[in-house]
Amino acid sequence: MKRAIIIPTFINHFDYIKDFLFTYEKNVYNSENISLNFILSNSIEKEMMEQIIKHYNVKNINCYSIIDILEKYNIKLDLSNILSELGKFSYQTIKKLYAIHYLKFDQSLIIDSESLICCKVNLNTLFDNYFKKPYVFYSNMPKEEEYKNKLDYKASISVAKLLNTEIDNCLYLEGFHWFYDIRIINDLFKYFNDDVFNAIYEYTKSKQEFDKAVFECLLYYKFIRINNDKYNYEFVNSKNMLIEKIKPEELNNIKKKMEQRNCKYLPFTIHGFEFGKTCNIKIWKEFLNKYQCQIIRLYPMRKRNKRYIIKKMIYDFNTKIICATDDVWMYKKIAVKKNFSFFPLLINEWCNQW
Repeated sequence: MKRAIIIPTFINHFDYIKDFLFTYEKNVYNSENISLNFILSNSIEKEMMEQIIKHYNVKNINCYSIIDILEKYNIKLDLSNILSELGKFSYQTIKKLYAIHYLKFDQSLIIDSESLICCKVNLNTLFDNYFKKPYVFYSNMPKEEEYKNKLDYKASISVAKLLNTEIDNCLYLEGFHWFYDIRIINDLFKYFNDDVFNAIYEYTKSKQEFDKAVFECLLYYKFIRINNDKYNYEFVNSKNMLIEKIKPEELNNIKKKMEQRNCKYLPFTIHGFEFGKTCNIKIWKEFLNKYQCQIIRLYPMRKRNKRYIIKKMIYDFNTKIICATDDVWMYKKIAVKKNFSFFPLLINEWCNQW
């Protein structure tokens, strides 16, 4: 079984990659069979990244330029043209899908540049746990008219049109289980006559940024659901499952806080617990552990006792990989400005304790 971690990145995220490699080197074990692959914007960034990775004792690591990969498919456009025509969201989709298809690993995990390996882990275990019974978390789309102007909704519309089907009122953004099966990716490419690029390129032309957005995970999960008699994935309404276990008054409190902070439409599975009481972490813990979901987004920067909440979240959720957000890295920058190395110290605490 050939497996890979694939990380699309670019020059502005190289500092994040250094943090990631630091935690990867320190915490990943018995995973030499898993290839670590960085997908860069061009050959210049590729050469720069190759210099960076020399400083880390990480085996089976590779760098690729997306321009070089696309040329293998006779797609010859410079980066500025690709970005302006596709928009940044669809460009990222092309970058990820073509990387998976070109590299031909049986199973791949896509993670963001800002990710961290937060504790000791055999990465094969993550793959085994997911693919022995693959699933997709989803929620029902909000009914408010204003939601139709949101990026998530417009991306769902784009995916439905590309797949020539109706929008199904399901939002497949409730988790970070970004595992990809090459057999399904190959089928997806065949659906588009092995030309996913031009299908998306033609769709996005002359559209505004949100209207041209295509998310690779939405496209992948929607394609699976249409053909699920072949793939047998479990589709889990994770928001409903969590809501059923929360007391009504506490649920109303969470919804009220999310709305007050302009986070009303954030995926509930990923973010809901940060707006409730600390005791609600137990509910999320039971749910995530049931599905052995060990990749989460680190986002609870609104809590007063940030260090306690973050550590408890990682420990209780049995988290192995953190998908960070801009807020976390903003906090890191603030810490550096104040000459208070909170974040690096916290990484070391995680590494040592878990």
